[in-house]
Amino acid sequence: MDLRRKITPLLAAIFSLVVVGASGFHLLEGWDWLDSFYATVVTLGTVGYGDFHPVTPAGKLFCMGLIIVGLGVISYAVLELTAFVVEGHLNRLLTTRRVDKLIKRLKGHYIVCGAGKTGRHVVEELIKNQVPFVVVDKSPEALEWLLQGNHPHLVGDATDDSVLARAGIRHARGLAAALDTDELNLFLVLTAKNLNHALRCVTKCIHETARGKLARAGADAVVAPNIIGGLRIASERSGPNVVTFLDVMLRESKGVRVEEATLPEGSPHAGRTLADLKLMERLGLQPIAIREGGKHFLYNPPPDHRLKAHDTLVVISEPEKLARLKQLLKSR
Repeated sequence: MDLRRKITPLLAAIFSLVVVGASGFHLLEGWDWLDSFYATVVTLGTVGYGDFHPVTPAGKLFCMGLIIVGLGVISYAVLELTAFVVEGHLNRLLTTRRVDKLIKRLKGHYIVCGAGKTGRHVVEELIKNQVPFVVVDKSPEALEWLLQGNHPHLVGDATDDSVLARAGIRHARGLAAALDTDELNLFLVLTAKNLNHALRCVTKCIHETARGKLARAGADAVVAPNIIGGLRIASERSGPNVVTFLDVMLRESKGVRVEEATLPEGSPHAGRTLADLKLMERLGLQPIAIREGGKHFLYNPPPDHRLKAHDTLVVISEPEKLARLKQLLKSR
C-alpha cells in the first residue's frame, strides 16, 4: 500500500505531462498525434532532436517550458522511488507479501497480540515448544527482533477484524491477548471470539477488577502477572526448591514442560487402565495428574486408574514425546 500511494500520483503526473505536451505540439506546430507524442517523449527524455523540432516561436517557448517542468517532475519521481528503496520500504513490502503467504498455510496456530514484555515471553515459549504462531503489534520496532528468526508477524492493530483475518484467526487454535491495557484486551477478546467461536483466548489482566469482565467477554483464561509474581515471591518462603525446579524447567530446559493430552471421544483406550497403556515403557512418561472429564484433578493417579473419554493426562514431557502420546491416545 505504501508503494502504491507513492507511485500512483507520480505516474499520474508523468502521464498528464505527456498528454499536455502532445496536445501542445499538436495545436502549436500542427503535427499529427503520433509525432506529437513522439516529440513529447523525446523532449522529456532529454535525448535531443535528430529528425524534427519546433519551428514556431510559440512551439519553442512551449518546448522550453515542457523541458523545465518535465525535468522537475521526473527528477522528483526518481528521488522518491530511490528514497523508498533506500529506506527499506520495498524490502518491507516484499517481506509482508512473503509473510502473508506463510500465514495462509498455517493451521491450528496461535496468534500473539502484543510484542511487549509479556508477549515476547509468550513467543519465546512457543518457539521452544515448536508451536506455530503469528505475532501482531502496531509498532514495527517492537517486531524487529522476530526478523532474525524469520518468524511470521504483522504490523497492525490487533483489535481490527481485517488484521486478525490476515493473521489467520479463522484457522487458529488459540490467541494470547497481551496488549497494554485491560480495555484493549477486553475489546480484542470480544473481536476474536466473534470471528472464531472455537478459539481459545488467554488474556493478560493488569488490574484485578477487570478479571471478571474479561472472563464474561469470552476469555477462556485470565492471567494476572502481578498476582502470579506475588505468589512466586511467597512460594520462595515455603517451597524454594519447587519454585527453583519450575524456573529451571522454564528457563533452561529445552522444551521440557508440564503438558497435557486428552483422551478423545471414541478412543480405543477408554475403559483401560494406566497400566494397560504402559506409558513409561513406550514413551518414558508418567502422568502426574489426570483431570477427569475436564472437571476434577486426580493427583499421582494409580496404575489401576481407568481412563474415560475426555480425561486429560498431565505429564512432564518434551514436544516430541507429547506428540507421540497424543497419537497413542487416538490409535490402538
